[in-house]
Amino acid sequence: MSNSDSDLKYAITEWVRLQKREQNLKFFKLVFMLVAGAIAFTFAMQKQGASFETDPYAALVRVDGVIAPGTPAGASHIGGALRQAFQDEKAKGVLIAINSPGGTPVQAMTIYEEILRLKAEHNKRVVVIAEDTMASGAYLLAMAADKIYAMPSSTIGSIGVVMEGLAYNGLADKWGLENRVYTSGDNKRRFDPFAEEKPEDVEKAKSILVDIHQQFIDIVRKGREGSLSGDPALLFSGDYWTGRQAIELG
Repeated sequence: MSNSDSDLKYAITEWVRLQKREQNLKFFKLVFMLVAGAIAFTFAMQKQGASFETDPYAALVRVDGVIAPGTPAGASHIGGALRQAFQDEKAKGVLIAINSPGGTPVQAMTIYEEILRLKAEHNKRVVVIAEDTMASGAYLLAMAADKIYAMPSSTIGSIGVVMEGLAYNGLADKWGLENRVYTSGDNKRRFDPFAEEKPEDVEKAKSILVDIHQQFIDIVRKGREGSLSGDPALLFSGDYWTGRQAIELG
């Protein structure tokens, strides 16, 4: 091999070595930058987290779905969430986001009373935000709030009570079915769907509905004292409105 060939081989080998060295340096630079960036990001998040811990915030409770026993929006579940929110020493207030068509009167009133009790115990303000729907029992429990906000297109209201069922007596007669019921009380068989409707049963149902409705009305008047501006006959008719309309009615 000539000297020129040796020089060429040496030059190629040296070039390859330098290329590998440069690649290694780039790799180590990249690793260093990634590590340094990760460390900087961690410190930044820790600093931000410390700010979150010291800055005032509101504890959030969601009421989503039908307010009934055994559901996520039932009194047992929501009551526990409320107690946890109020007991959070770092929370300056409690925010309740509601998206519910309502539910049973007892469950709604239980949540309402629990909010009032916790407000008095912890001296914290409560703000309610109505999402898509805040109607019937969901509106009732919202009356415990200090402030209510609604979207213009939210569905608000339905201040009323409903009792419903089906009558099967006609179907039973058609198919020759006989419903056998044995009771130890004269009124134990009220609202039997297989029996003819009795005027006294209708009056009994109305008396129950009127009583619960009046309880609902009293709670709304207390919660919206000084704000209601509509005709009571309309406001408490069981009707509902958009959020914008509801605001105009108080």
